[in-house]
Amino acid sequence: MKIQEWRTAKPRSTERMAWVAFGLFLLIVLASGLVWYLRMESAYLAYQLRTGDAVSGLIADAPVEFHGVEVGRVAQISLDGPQSVNIVMKLRRDTPVSAKTIATITTRGLAARGFMGYVYVALEDTGTGLGGPTVDPVSHLPLIAVGPSRSISLDTAMSELGGNVQALSSLVQSVLNQEALSELDTSLRNLERVSTTLATNSERLNAILANAERISRRVAPLLDAGNATLRAMQTQVLPQAYRTLAEMDAVSRSMASLADTINRNPSVLIRGSVNTSPGPGERDGRR
Repeated sequence: MKIQEWRTAKPRSTERMAWVAFGLFLLIVLASGLVWYLRMESAYLAYQLRTGDAVSGLIADAPVEFHGVEVGRVAQISLDGPQSVNIVMKLRRDTPVSAKTIATITTRGLAARGFMGYVYVALEDTGTGLGGPTVDPVSHLPLIAVGPSRSISLDTAMSELGGNVQALSSLVQSVLNQEALSELDTSLRNLERVSTTLATNSERLNAILANAERISRRVAPLLDAGNATLRAMQTQVLPQAYRTLAEMDAVSRSMASLADTINRNPSVLIRGSVNTSPGPGERDGRR
C-alpha cells in the first residue's frame, strides 16, 4: 500500500516542479524585459512642447531631429485647451538641448500626409544658451520653445507659387505707369499691323517661294552639266594639253639647238649638217 502511494505521489511532485520551473523562467523573462525597459528609458529624457499652430500629420512615434540628426521620437500628443497642443518627446540624454533650442513642426515630402509625405519635429540651436530649458510648472518637464510651423511639401510649394504669381502680376500692374501701358499698346498694334500685312501678301510670298523652287529645279541640271564638263576636262582635255605642251617644249628645245648650231657655224645653212669624225689631235670638237 505504501509503495502504491509513493508511485502516485511521484508524478504529482514532478508536475509541481515543472510548474515551478516555468514560473521561474517567466519571472526571469519579465525581469529581463523590465531591466531592458528601464535601461532604455534611462537613456532618454522627456521634453515638452506647447504650440498654438496646427499639427496636422504629426503622430506618435514621429521622428525628432536636431540639426538634421535623429535624436528621438514623439511620445504623446494631446490638446491643452481649444487653441493649444501639448507634445511630449523622448530625446537621447546626450542631445545638446539648451535654453536657446527652438522646435519647429516641419512637413516634408510630396504632400502634408499620405504617400511620400511625413511630419516631424526639427530642433535647432539659435545661440549659445546657458543652462537648460525652463521647466513646465504643471508637467514638471523641460519646456522647449516652439517656432512657426514650416512646410516643405509639394502641394504647399505649388500653392505658394500660385500666390507669388498673383503677387507678381499685381506688382507689374502697379509698376507700369500709363505711359508704359500706352507704349505697350502701340507695340501691340504695330505687331498686329505687321501680321496683317503678311497675311495680305501671303499669295505673293507663296508665288515667290514657288518661283524659287522652279529656279532651283532648273539650276540642278545645270550644275550636273557643269560637273560633267569638269570631269571631261580633267580626264580628256587636260591630259591632251599636257602632251601638247610637252611636244611644244621638245620642239622649242630643238629650235634652240638649231639656232645655236647656225650661230656657231653659219655654213650649215648652205652645206647642211655633216657629221665628220675628229682628225688627229682633235678632242671634243676642238683642235
